[in-house]
Amino acid sequence: PNMVEVQPRWRSRSRSSRPRRPCATRSRRTLRPSRRRASTRSRASPSRSRAARFRSTQPLDRAVLHRTEEATRCLSGCVCVSPGSLPGLLAPGLAGLESASASSATPVVDASRWDLLFADERCVPLGSDDSNHRACGAVVRALPGAAVHAIDETLADDPAAAARAYDTTVRRVCDGRLDLALLGCGHDGHTASLFPGHALYADDTCAASVVAIHDSPKPPPARVTLTRRALGRSSHIAYVATGESKAPVLARVFVATDRARRRFAYADPLPTDLPIATIRASDGSAHWFLDEAAAAAIPDAPSSSSSSGGDAAAG
Repeated sequence: PNMVEVQPRWRSRSRSSRPRRPCATRSRRTLRPSRRRASTRSRASPSRSRAARFRSTQPLDRAVLHRTEEATRCLSGCVCVSPGSLPGLLAPGLAGLESASASSATPVVDASRWDLLFADERCVPLGSDDSNHRACGAVVRALPGAAVHAIDETLADDPAAAARAYDTTVRRVCDGRLDLALLGCGHDGHTASLFPGHALYADDTCAASVVAIHDSPKPPPARVTLTRRALGRSSHIAYVATGESKAPVLARVFVATDRARRRFAYADPLPTDLPIATIRASDGSAHWFLDEAAAAAIPDAPSSSSSSGGDAAAG
Protein backbone atom coordinates (compact mmCIF):
# COMPACT_ATOMS: atom_id res chain seq x y z
CA PRO A 1 0.00 0.00 0.00
CA ASN A 2 1.00 3.61 -0.40
CA MET A 3 2.09 5.23 2.80
CA VAL A 4 3.00 8.49 4.42
CA GLU A 5 5.96 8.88 6.74
CA VAL A 6 5.96 11.36 9.60
CA GLN A 7 9.02 12.68 11.34
CA PRO A 8 9.73 15.80 13.40
CA ARG A 9 11.62 18.69 11.91
CA TRP A 10 13.10 21.14 14.39
CA ARG A 11 14.09 24.78 14.23
CA SER A 12 17.40 25.46 12.51
CA ARG A 13 20.44 26.12 14.64
CA SER A 14 23.84 27.51 13.80
CA ARG A 15 25.99 25.18 11.75
CA SER A 16 28.60 24.92 14.51
CA SER A 17 26.01 23.62 16.99
CA ARG A 18 24.61 20.88 14.80
CA PRO A 19 25.33 17.40 16.15
CA ARG A 20 27.40 15.03 14.09
CA ARG A 21 25.38 12.28 12.43
CA PRO A 22 26.74 8.72 12.32
CA CYS A 23 27.89 7.17 9.05
CA ALA A 24 25.62 7.51 6.02
CA THR A 25 22.75 9.18 7.89
CA ARG A 26 24.78 12.33 8.47
CA SER A 27 24.26 13.64 4.94
CA ARG A 28 20.47 13.78 5.33
CA ARG A 29 20.73 17.00 7.42
CA THR A 30 17.92 16.09 9.78
CA LEU A 31 18.37 18.46 12.70
CA ARG A 32 17.89 17.05 16.15
CA PRO A 33 17.63 18.85 19.47
CA SER A 34 20.23 18.25 22.16
CA ARG A 35 19.74 15.42 24.61
CA ARG A 36 17.80 16.12 27.77
CA ARG A 37 17.68 14.43 31.12
CA ALA A 38 16.13 10.96 31.07
CA SER A 39 13.16 12.04 33.17
CA THR A 40 11.98 14.46 30.46
CA ARG A 41 13.02 12.69 27.30
CA SER A 42 9.69 11.02 26.67
CA ARG A 43 7.73 14.24 27.14
CA ALA A 44 6.86 16.21 24.05
CA SER A 45 5.81 19.82 24.50
CA PRO A 46 3.44 21.32 21.92
CA SER A 47 6.11 23.71 20.68
CA ARG A 48 8.47 20.85 19.89
CA SER A 49 5.80 18.55 18.53
CA ARG A 50 3.97 20.98 16.31
CA ALA A 51 6.29 20.51 13.34
CA ALA A 52 6.14 17.22 11.48
CA ARG A 53 6.21 16.01 7.93
CA PHE A 54 4.66 13.19 5.99
CA ARG A 55 6.66 12.05 3.01
CA SER A 56 7.29 9.23 0.54
CA THR A 57 4.97 6.98 -1.39
CA GLN A 58 7.05 3.84 -1.01
CA PRO A 59 5.22 0.67 -0.07
CA LEU A 60 4.80 0.67 3.67
CA ASP A 61 6.79 -2.48 4.32
CA ARG A 62 9.80 -1.21 2.37
CA ALA A 63 9.72 2.13 4.14
CA VAL A 64 9.67 0.55 7.61
CA LEU A 65 12.37 -1.91 6.61
CA HIS A 66 14.55 0.89 5.24
CA ARG A 67 14.21 2.80 8.50
CA THR A 68 15.08 -0.30 10.52
CA GLU A 69 18.16 -1.04 8.43
CA GLU A 70 19.25 2.62 8.48
CA ALA A 71 18.84 2.97 12.23
CA THR A 72 20.81 -0.16 13.05
CA ARG A 73 23.54 0.05 10.39
CA CYS A 74 25.90 2.10 12.56
CA LEU A 75 24.69 0.85 15.92
CA SER A 76 24.95 -2.38 17.89
CA GLY A 77 21.55 -3.60 16.72
CA CYS A 78 19.55 -3.72 19.96
CA VAL A 79 15.96 -3.62 18.69
CA CYS A 80 12.61 -4.10 20.39
CA VAL A 81 9.43 -4.92 18.50
CA SER A 82 5.71 -4.96 19.14
CA PRO A 83 3.16 -7.35 17.64
CA GLY A 84 0.20 -6.28 15.52
CA SER A 85 0.84 -5.38 11.88
CA LEU A 86 4.60 -4.96 12.33
CA PRO A 87 5.75 -8.61 12.05
CA GLY A 88 3.89 -9.20 8.80
CA LEU A 89 5.29 -6.00 7.30
CA LEU A 90 8.89 -6.58 8.34
CA ALA A 91 9.41 -10.31 8.00
CA PRO A 92 9.49 -10.70 4.17
CA GLY A 93 11.91 -7.82 3.72
CA LEU A 94 14.14 -8.90 6.58
CA ALA A 95 14.30 -12.41 5.15
CA GLY A 96 15.33 -10.95 1.80
CA LEU A 97 18.02 -8.78 3.35
CA GLU A 98 19.31 -11.72 5.37
CA SER A 99 19.52 -13.86 2.21
CA ALA A 100 21.27 -11.05 0.32
CA SER A 101 23.71 -10.62 3.20
CA ALA A 102 24.56 -14.33 3.21
CA SER A 103 25.68 -14.19 -0.41
CA SER A 104 27.42 -10.82 -0.27
CA ALA A 105 30.96 -9.94 0.73
CA THR A 106 29.53 -6.85 2.45
CA PRO A 107 26.47 -7.87 4.49
CA VAL A 108 23.39 -5.68 4.06
CA VAL A 109 22.13 -6.72 7.48
CA ASP A 110 24.33 -8.65 9.88
CA ALA A 111 21.67 -10.39 11.97
CA SER A 112 24.36 -11.85 14.23
CA ARG A 113 24.78 -8.31 15.63
CA TRP A 114 21.10 -7.99 16.49
CA ASP A 115 19.58 -8.43 19.91
CA LEU A 116 15.82 -8.73 19.50
CA LEU A 117 13.71 -7.74 22.51
CA PHE A 118 9.98 -7.28 23.00
CA ALA A 119 8.34 -3.98 23.93
CA ASP A 120 5.80 -5.90 25.98
CA GLU A 121 4.66 -9.45 26.57
CA ARG A 122 1.60 -11.16 27.91
CA CYS A 123 2.20 -13.45 30.89
CA VAL A 124 1.32 -16.63 29.03
CA PRO A 125 3.38 -19.54 27.66
CA LEU A 126 5.40 -18.51 24.63
CA GLY A 127 3.46 -20.93 22.45
CA SER A 128 0.11 -19.43 23.39
CA ASP A 129 -2.00 -17.65 20.80
CA ASP A 130 -1.85 -14.61 23.13
CA SER A 131 1.96 -14.52 23.19
CA ASN A 132 3.69 -11.57 21.55
CA HIS A 133 6.71 -13.81 21.01
CA ARG A 134 4.56 -16.09 18.91
CA ALA A 135 2.95 -13.12 17.12
CA CYS A 136 6.43 -11.88 16.18
CA GLY A 137 7.52 -15.35 15.07
CA ALA A 138 7.79 -14.30 11.43
CA VAL A 139 10.40 -11.68 12.33
CA VAL A 140 12.27 -14.14 14.55
CA ARG A 141 12.38 -16.72 11.75
CA ALA A 142 13.51 -14.07 9.25
CA LEU A 143 16.61 -13.33 11.37
CA PRO A 144 18.04 -16.74 12.26
CA GLY A 145 21.33 -15.23 13.36
CA ALA A 146 19.82 -12.76 15.82
CA ALA A 147 19.82 -13.24 19.57
CA VAL A 148 16.16 -13.33 20.64
CA HIS A 149 15.38 -12.43 24.24
CA ALA A 150 11.95 -13.58 25.40
CA ILE A 151 10.46 -13.44 28.88
CA ASP A 152 10.96 -16.44 31.14
CA GLU A 153 7.71 -18.32 30.54
CA THR A 154 8.25 -20.31 33.76
CA LEU A 155 7.46 -17.05 35.57
CA ALA A 156 4.22 -16.42 33.68
CA ASP A 157 2.19 -16.97 36.86
CA ASP A 158 4.15 -14.26 38.66
CA PRO A 159 4.16 -11.06 36.53
CA ALA A 160 6.27 -9.13 39.05
CA ALA A 161 8.99 -11.78 39.00
CA ALA A 162 8.79 -12.01 35.20
CA ALA A 163 9.21 -8.24 34.97
CA ARG A 164 12.24 -8.24 37.27
CA ALA A 165 13.85 -11.03 35.27
CA TYR A 166 13.22 -9.29 31.95
CA ASP A 167 14.45 -5.99 33.37
CA THR A 168 17.72 -7.75 34.18
CA THR A 169 17.85 -9.07 30.60
CA VAL A 170 17.27 -5.64 29.06
CA ARG A 171 19.95 -4.05 31.22
CA ARG A 172 22.41 -6.84 30.46
CA VAL A 173 21.79 -6.79 26.70
CA CYS A 174 21.71 -3.06 26.02
CA ASP A 175 22.32 -1.32 29.33
CA GLY A 176 18.70 -0.18 29.28
CA ARG A 177 19.15 1.87 26.09
CA LEU A 178 17.65 0.51 22.87
CA ASP A 179 19.02 1.40 19.45
CA LEU A 180 15.57 1.14 17.86
CA ALA A 181 12.05 0.67 19.22
CA LEU A 182 9.56 -0.47 16.56
CA LEU A 183 6.16 0.23 18.09
CA GLY A 184 2.55 -0.22 17.16
CA CYS A 185 -0.41 2.05 17.74
CA GLY A 186 -3.60 0.89 19.44
CA HIS A 187 -6.97 2.28 18.46
CA ASP A 188 -7.06 3.97 21.88
CA GLY A 189 -3.59 5.48 21.49
CA HIS A 190 -1.69 2.93 23.57
CA THR A 191 1.68 1.50 22.65
CA ALA A 192 3.50 -1.48 24.17
CA SER A 193 1.32 -2.08 27.27
CA LEU A 194 1.21 1.58 28.22
CA PHE A 195 -2.43 2.66 28.12
CA PRO A 196 -4.05 6.12 28.29
CA GLY A 197 -5.14 6.93 31.82
CA HIS A 198 -3.22 4.04 33.39
CA ALA A 199 -0.82 4.71 36.25
CA LEU A 200 2.08 3.03 34.43
CA TYR A 201 1.86 5.55 31.61
CA ALA A 202 1.51 8.48 34.00
CA ASP A 203 4.73 7.48 35.82
CA ASP A 204 7.73 8.61 33.77
CA THR A 205 10.18 8.46 36.67
CA CYS A 206 10.26 4.69 37.25
CA ALA A 207 13.87 3.54 37.48
CA ALA A 208 13.12 0.03 36.16
CA SER A 209 13.21 -0.62 32.41
CA VAL A 210 10.50 -3.29 32.66
CA VAL A 211 7.51 -3.44 34.99
CA ALA A 212 4.50 -5.70 35.51
CA ILE A 213 0.94 -4.71 34.75
CA HIS A 214 -1.83 -6.68 36.44
CA ASP A 215 -4.88 -4.82 35.16
CA SER A 216 -4.38 -4.27 31.45
CA PRO A 217 -7.47 -2.74 29.82
CA LYS A 218 -6.99 -5.29 27.04
CA PRO A 219 -6.96 -9.02 27.81
CA PRO A 220 -5.06 -10.82 29.07
CA PRO A 221 -4.69 -8.51 32.09
CA ALA A 222 -1.28 -9.76 33.31
CA ARG A 223 1.67 -8.49 31.26
CA VAL A 224 5.17 -7.08 31.41
CA THR A 225 6.09 -3.94 29.49
CA LEU A 226 8.96 -1.59 28.86
CA THR A 227 8.36 1.62 30.77
CA ARG A 228 7.74 5.06 29.33
CA ARG A 229 11.15 6.15 30.55
CA ALA A 230 12.91 3.11 29.06
CA LEU A 231 11.35 3.68 25.65
CA GLY A 232 12.28 7.35 25.93
CA ARG A 233 15.96 6.36 26.19
CA SER A 234 15.87 4.70 22.75
CA SER A 235 18.14 6.15 20.08
CA HIS A 236 15.34 5.80 17.52
CA ILE A 237 11.59 5.21 17.77
CA ALA A 238 9.35 4.31 14.84
CA TYR A 239 5.59 3.82 14.98
CA VAL A 240 3.54 1.86 12.46
CA ALA A 241 -0.22 2.35 12.20
CA THR A 242 -2.37 0.66 9.58
CA GLY A 243 -6.08 0.28 9.00
CA GLU A 244 -9.17 2.40 9.46
CA SER A 245 -9.52 1.46 13.14
CA LYS A 246 -6.55 3.76 13.89
CA ALA A 247 -8.01 6.74 12.03
CA PRO A 248 -10.01 8.27 14.94
CA VAL A 249 -7.08 8.41 17.37
CA LEU A 250 -4.65 9.67 14.71
CA ALA A 251 -7.14 12.43 13.94
CA ARG A 252 -6.41 13.69 17.48
CA VAL A 253 -2.64 13.54 17.02
CA PHE A 254 -2.19 15.17 13.59
CA VAL A 255 -3.66 17.92 11.43
CA ALA A 256 -3.36 18.48 7.67
CA THR A 257 -1.82 21.84 6.81
CA ASP A 258 -1.93 21.24 3.04
CA ARG A 259 -3.79 18.08 2.15
CA ALA A 260 -3.27 18.39 -1.59
CA ARG A 261 0.49 18.46 -1.15
CA ARG A 262 0.43 15.97 1.73
CA ARG A 263 1.64 18.41 4.36
CA PHE A 264 0.75 17.56 7.93
CA ALA A 265 1.71 18.65 11.44
CA TYR A 266 1.25 17.47 14.98
CA ALA A 267 -1.82 18.89 16.66
CA ASP A 268 -1.32 21.89 18.91
CA PRO A 269 -2.03 21.45 21.73
CA LEU A 270 -0.74 17.91 21.68
CA PRO A 271 -3.02 15.28 23.31
CA THR A 272 -0.63 14.34 26.10
CA ASP A 273 -3.05 11.74 27.43
CA LEU A 274 -2.07 9.51 24.51
CA PRO A 275 1.14 7.48 24.85
CA ILE A 276 1.64 7.50 21.06
CA ALA A 277 1.78 11.30 21.11
CA THR A 278 4.37 11.73 23.85
CA ILE A 279 6.70 8.73 23.87
CA ARG A 280 9.70 9.77 21.78
CA ALA A 281 13.34 8.82 21.34
CA SER A 282 16.08 10.30 23.52
CA ASP A 283 16.52 13.27 21.16
CA GLY A 284 12.79 13.99 21.05
CA SER A 285 12.19 12.49 17.61
CA ALA A 286 9.81 9.82 16.34
CA HIS A 287 9.18 8.38 12.90
CA TRP A 288 5.62 7.50 11.89
CA PHE A 289 4.56 5.15 9.11
CA LEU A 290 0.87 5.24 8.21
CA ASP A 291 -1.14 3.69 5.44
CA GLU A 292 -3.87 5.67 3.69
CA ALA A 293 -6.68 4.17 5.76
CA ALA A 294 -5.06 5.16 9.05
CA ALA A 295 -4.45 8.72 7.84
CA ALA A 296 -7.88 9.18 6.25
CA ALA A 297 -9.58 11.06 9.12
CA ILE A 298 -6.80 13.53 9.93
CA PRO A 299 -8.54 16.94 9.94
CA ASP A 300 -7.49 20.12 8.21
CA ALA A 301 -5.54 22.52 10.39
CA PRO A 302 -7.13 25.86 11.36
CA SER A 303 -6.07 28.55 8.92
CA SER A 304 -4.13 30.35 11.65
CA SER A 305 -1.82 27.34 12.12
CA SER A 306 -1.27 26.64 8.43
CA SER A 307 1.79 28.89 8.48
CA SER A 308 3.02 27.92 11.93
CA GLY A 309 5.95 26.15 10.36
CA GLY A 310 7.57 22.77 10.33
CA ASP A 311 5.61 20.90 7.68
CA ALA A 312 7.34 19.62 4.57
CA ALA A 313 6.23 18.41 1.18
CA ALA A 314 5.64 14.75 0.49
CA GLY A 315 8.42 13.20 -1.52
